[in-house]
Amino acid sequence: DVASYNALGDTAAAPLDLLAPGSWRYRTFGDIDPELDDPISQWDFDADGDGETTLWEYATATDPRSGSSVARASGGINRDGPVPFLELLVPHSARRSVQISASVSTNLTSWDTGEPDVLLIEDEDDHLLFRSATPVGDINRQFIRAEVAAP
Repeated sequence: DVASYNALGDTAAAPLDLLAPGSWRYRTFGDIDPELDDPISQWDFDADGDGETTLWEYATATDPRSGSSVARASGGINRDGPVPFLELLVPHSARRSVQISASVSTNLTSWDTGEPDVLLIEDEDDHLLFRSATPVGDINRQFIRAEVAAP
């Protein structure tokens, strides 16, 4: 948060959260899109062509105007004791105002979101770890994905 006083020093300014979605978007794109109405500044656009939307870059604290600033989710199989499970590690910044959820599928057509199908194993300041509730091997194939809800 940022607070300041006016030039006379007699009136406190309201605190401003520079990481709030609107403030962040304006600071990021205001110089090229002051009205924030062009496609380049929209949450679902990939301004730098790195394959990640502005919303994902906001959630993961990367720069949507720099193709070299990327944080990608990574998946794999991890064991909980003798049982292997499909997991997805999702980078994120806890200071960002977004909801991140995970879904699993066996066919890429229908997806099951949240519990009891997907468990949140870790919720840390810099990442979330999701796990499929179905052990690997109980079904022929399994997919896991993360989605970010717009602020």
